[in-house]
Amino acid sequence: MGDVMGVLITGDNQLARGFYSDDCVNGIRNADNSKQYPCSGEIHDCGQLISGCVWDTLAEMEASYPITGHGIVSGLAVNSIMLHTGDSITPSITYDWLTLDDDDGDLTNGTPHSVEILAGFGMHNMADFPEPPEPLDNDDCVTARAIGDGQNAFTTIGGNNSTDAYDDSQCSGTYLGEMHADVWFSFTACQSGDTEVSTCDLVDFDSDIVVYEGNCGNKVQIACNGDGDWCGGYSSQTSFNATAGQHYLIRVGGWSDSSEGTGMLLVDGPGECDPPSDCVGDINGDGEVNVTDVLALVGAWGTSGGPEDVNDDGIVNVADLLMLIDAWGACP
Repeated sequence: MGDVMGVLITGDNQLARGFYSDDCVNGIRNADNSKQYPCSGEIHDCGQLISGCVWDTLAEMEASYPITGHGIVSGLAVNSIMLHTGDSITPSITYDWLTLDDDDGDLTNGTPHSVEILAGFGMHNMADFPEPPEPLDNDDCVTARAIGDGQNAFTTIGGNNSTDAYDDSQCSGTYLGEMHADVWFSFTACQSGDTEVSTCDLVDFDSDIVVYEGNCGNKVQIACNGDGDWCGGYSSQTSFNATAGQHYLIRVGGWSDSSEGTGMLLVDGPGECDPPSDCVGDINGDGEVNVTDVLALVGAWGTSGGPEDVNDDGIVNVADLLMLIDAWGACP
């Protein structure tokens, strides 16, 4: 962005005229260029992509608004630095400019200067936006995906940042980060004992893991990890002492706002689960539908999946409670 500031301050597309051998004709870089996205190469070369976008947008804006055009572009350029996340020159920067220029909260109907912005950035293939990713099915605690022992495929790409609290002091020194674009899983322990939760060498991004005991409305953090010992790529590994029948929530996110990706989540519990019971409503598998099962269901209220989801519709709610009560008593 240093080149961009130079362009806006001097109004000259050439950066640092005279820097080499008193050559006052040519600079070390030129904002009047045809660099295209995506660009591969050294930053001193590909960095001209963003200065080219700004130079051409400035020309478009001053043609439409001779008096105010320079000020409009300058304001958008400076404020986009504070808005942008990540360290790459991508069309997301164009989104940033349009967002800053918007006046009604709806980008689909254009912005006051979208014609000029899209024309300038479009000259560098920076106005060709990919389709947004599909919403993730386990993006929040209440939509946690039910999983069991073994490896479970997942992605955090396109995920939102949950606001649920976590405490990095519980795993101090492991570099637990921002839990960026986090996703959620629910796990019910089949037996008591040590349970490993890991992305160690199984993901393509810098991951974080936090484990809670309980349900979304009443959960307590019991384990976390940023970078696991002997794990490559800053992947994560932690463990906790599970209690048979207890419900746990596993949260996986990224260390920073540039940490998103795909891979596998490994859950390795102390033992295999018994075959599913044919007795509807017998959540704890003791052969009887009773108050213990009601308490387990209420404790998982609002979550997705797991044995508490009696009717298997994806969420624990009143329909499950009614189905459980209808099956009250000893299993057949």
